[in-house]
Amino acid sequence: MRSWKDQPAAIKELIENSLDAEARNLLIEIEGGGASLLRVSDDGYGMEREDALLSIKRHATSKLKTREDLDRITTLGFRGEAIPSIASISKFRLMTRRHDADSGVEIRIDGGKYREARDYGGPPGTVIEAANLFFCVPGRRKFSAHRKHRGRACGGAGQTPRHRIFRRRLHLAEKPPRD
Repeated sequence: MRSWKDQPAAIKELIENSLDAEARNLLIEIEGGGASLLRVSDDGYGMEREDALLSIKRHATSKLKTREDLDRITTLGFRGEAIPSIASISKFRLMTRRHDADSGVEIRIDGGKYREARDYGGPPGTVIEAANLFFCVPGRRKFSAHRKHRGRACGGAGQTPRHRIFRRRLHLAEKPPRD
């Protein structure tokens, strides 16, 4: 995921994070072929404030505590790998709340610059939103694939991709595209 040359890689990583969080419901929203907005919302177990703040740091993960944990990896993805990359090229928000907590945290980053972390009173689970991809990298935005191409790569021009999940029942919801 070093070169964010297409949005399907970003969506795949975010879906894997949702599955690792044992989400049963997943909403994927794509606008402008992914360049205007990518948003993945789930009802998984959410993150504690400390883990959410750790997830925005490069090469960090809360999933490994000891060397032996490397032999016991049972997850699809590491939030600490995808999230900083996405946040570095977008107007990024992470909103998360654990089911057993009264409130969670919302973290906002613009083009890799940390803006704020504040209390979040939304539903349990996690929402990751990346708006205006490549807004801070004009050269990259200029040479990125045409919007129609990005849309097709994401499952059809402006449509939500279908992700087949075999290990558990999962409800995928679509929000009709606006563009």
